[in-house]
Amino acid sequence: VVANVPNKVRAPTVPANLEIKLAFKETSGNNFLDAEEDGKIVVTVTNTGKGDAYNLRAQVTPEGDASNIYISRAVAPVVKLAPNGTETIEIPISAEVGVQSKTVRLKVEILEENGFDASPAIISFNTKAFSPPKLEIVDVGVDDQSQNGQIEPREFVDIVARIQNKGQGEARRVQATVELGDNVFLGPDSQQQFDLGNLKAG
Repeated sequence: VVANVPNKVRAPTVPANLEIKLAFKETSGNNFLDAEEDGKIVVTVTNTGKGDAYNLRAQVTPEGDASNIYISRAVAPVVKLAPNGTETIEIPISAEVGVQSKTVRLKVEILEENGFDASPAIISFNTKAFSPPKLEIVDVGVDDQSQNGQIEPREFVDIVARIQNKGQGEARRVQATVELGDNVFLGPDSQQQFDLGNLKAG
């Protein structure tokens, strides 16, 4: 039985020289990593040396408190980076529901197979604690045939309800359900449940 041995990188004749730039991105666009939000650290790697760089791997280490912050370890390496070449490595991160409002600092390193590692760099960003939504029915209008604003026997009416998020956090996948009282029936084209999607604060 012959074991599979990974291919070793040949010893370089000239060194690589790696430089990195860091950027923080998140999905909401408010420059905070909100509770239950996904984001990423974007690492731009440039080889300013005269030799090839091989098997570049990202390593992220929190500097201080990074509780309730998830940092993905499943980031594919860059197999080869030629002189004057540039590659981008994206490291997914996310904030769990219990995250507190704080500043997070992460040390990012790019490690190279032959030891030509990039100098570590620090990136910082702010997290935002979970803010609950608060849904309220702020207005109800009745459009009836007699124009007296009342639901009367054998009368068809249109009901318009306005729902507002008066909380500080976004309400997600909001559904509204109409509950009928005794001897009240839906019209032939009416629906009893409404999908309102997401409602931002306000």
